[in-house]
Amino acid sequence: LVIYSQHLPKFLGLAILLYVPLIIFTILKVTVNSLYAGEAISRNTSSWLSGILSTGTAFVGILCGHFIIGTTTWIVIQILAMPLRPVKLRPALEAARKKWKTFAGTGLLSTILVFLGFLVCCVGFPILYVLFALVSSVVMMENLRGRAALKRSKTLVMRSLGTTVAAMSIMFLVPVSIYLLIGFFAATTVKSFYDTKEKITTIGQEIGQSDKTQSDEEKNKAKPEIQVMVGGENVLKTDEDNDGKPKLGGINGLIQKTASEILILPFQILTASLTSIILALLYIKTRLVGGETMQDLLAQFENSEEPRRNWQKRIRRRRLEQTGKLTSKS
Repeated sequence: LVIYSQHLPKFLGLAILLYVPLIIFTILKVTVNSLYAGEAISRNTSSWLSGILSTGTAFVGILCGHFIIGTTTWIVIQILAMPLRPVKLRPALEAARKKWKTFAGTGLLSTILVFLGFLVCCVGFPILYVLFALVSSVVMMENLRGRAALKRSKTLVMRSLGTTVAAMSIMFLVPVSIYLLIGFFAATTVKSFYDTKEKITTIGQEIGQSDKTQSDEEKNKAKPEIQVMVGGENVLKTDEDNDGKPKLGGINGLIQKTASEILILPFQILTASLTSIILALLYIKTRLVGGETMQDLLAQFENSEEPRRNWQKRIRRRRLEQTGKLTSKS
């Protein structure tokens, strides 16, 4: 919490930046729901588009989650190892960009294994969920991928299993509880709105029916009671007449779903930025418990700060000579 509070703009800005693809997919899903509710597209088109966007959202969400964990691990280690050095997002983002294929492949592999563990045996889900918790940090800081990254994550987790289980439980239960509360709030709000609207409509219909009845009675008094019945059929609209169009219950569900997605997204970004710091600190702790030093990780920060062009190297050399850290002979 201290690290998060001291560098809140950095971590929150990083989360928003890396979640831009997920934000775009969420906007597209809301747009599709709005078009269907406005009868601009048919039910089949809406179903196809929603399915494609849901699949894309799941893939993008997994990739963005691994990206933010790996990038945050880089920044947290830099803050702890070099507290006087200013925090810069560009070197961390550059390092993550170079490993995006590894993040995508290893992240999807770990997610698929966790999902298969849930399908095969419900007990396998929490076990694999905990064992693969540090995969993103391992990919980012140790340049491992695939099975090697999964094994490394398992090794680190087993060094501090109790702490990892507690941390992952909190990271799972707190967001789920928030999402359920948001969904309940959205459903309750939409239901109360439609109930109020239905009551107003019913009262208006009753008043109109009452006025019509009174006017009919006055006409019947003024004219003789003659009833003429023309053979015809009452036409009643059924659900089949509106096939392909959203009905009242369907619109209610669409609004609930859309409101939930819009309200959940900010909380998802906020919790992602906070939980990524927890995983970064957990990665550091498990390394230290095993007696591993941070010296091999510090070399990455030194390399990221080195000048890449010849003129930058010359300027750096002159500055070092002026400060006395480097002699002209060396």
